[in-house]
Amino acid sequence: PLDLLLACEYDWIAPAQLWIAQARRSGDRAVLAKALAFLERSLEKAEALGLVSVQVKVHSLRALTYTSLGNPSQAKAFLECSLTLAEPQDYVRIFVEEGEPMREAIGNWRLEIGRRRDLTEVQTRLMAYTDKLLEAFTNHAAESPITHEKARLLPHQPGLVEPRGAHDHGQVVDRSRK
Repeated sequence: PLDLLLACEYDWIAPAQLWIAQARRSGDRAVLAKALAFLERSLEKAEALGLVSVQVKVHSLRALTYTSLGNPSQAKAFLECSLTLAEPQDYVRIFVEEGEPMREAIGNWRLEIGRRRDLTEVQTRLMAYTDKLLEAFTNHAAESPITHEKARLLPHQPGLVEPRGAHDHGQVVDRSRK
């Protein structure tokens, strides 16, 4: 099952993530439309195989795509679908991996739903779940990644393979054998 999930992530999710990121930078709506069509096919496959985690990821990416397209009602609907599928499984990483755009989408959903007085039982549960997700984003941000400067200060460890300079055309060499 893990091999299947990894294959799904590579084949059914990663291309859409790339297109969404490209479109965020370029504003290319055609790339977003391509991502949506791809995600629709990916969702059909995930549903046929009963892969809930992949369905959660696809709905989340659809939400981000509709946000980029300026369609907040569609974005909210897909995010709520994703949260509804994810909450019983207590998925967190799926959302946190999508970074700041997902944190913002979840925060906006939480604010909008929190204003309502007529919450359904599901929405009430999802409110608590989104609080947990938003806390996970905060905790994840506090765990600062190793920056280039920090990496430079780490001691050299012989035997590690490191990339050569740009003049070496990106080839990788083992520098411990000098």
